[in-house]
Amino acid sequence: MDSYLQWFYETVVLLRELLSETGSIYVHLDYHISHYAKAVMDDVFGESNFRNEIVVNRTRKNIIEAKTIYSLNIAYDILFIYAKSSAHRMNPVYREIKREERWHSLDAPNWSGGRPNLIYELFGKMPPKGRCWAWEKERAEQALKGSSLFCVGSH
Repeated sequence: MDSYLQWFYETVVLLRELLSETGSIYVHLDYHISHYAKAVMDDVFGESNFRNEIVVNRTRKNIIEAKTIYSLNIAYDILFIYAKSSAHRMNPVYREIKREERWHSLDAPNWSGGRPNLIYELFGKMPPKGRCWAWEKERAEQALKGSSLFCVGSH
């Protein structure tokens, strides 16, 4: 372990020298060494240049072979991110979620026929049997006037 940490320290010092003032380094480790490596990185780059610790989930089968086990599965790796200086900036991470467009019906259940104010002609049609419109007539007409999303007329 001592010889590895000595090599790691010397390598990190060299890599820091090679970085530009706005540069950063990502170090990928597992649980065996990460806590020692963070101390080395803090020493070489300075604690103020620590940017993030990212835990990367791994998948490992949980096979039960005995009533007791020595330890739980190790199911992660670690990424440490350090900057060379305070001049370093990074782009935020965004995850774009694409969803299919879907139709939102304008009709709703008319439980026990108790919503007579929501039964009227809209688009030249009455709501389906046992249902009513979701909005009162004035609101629906206002939406039709103010929106290009609705097409009124014969198709």
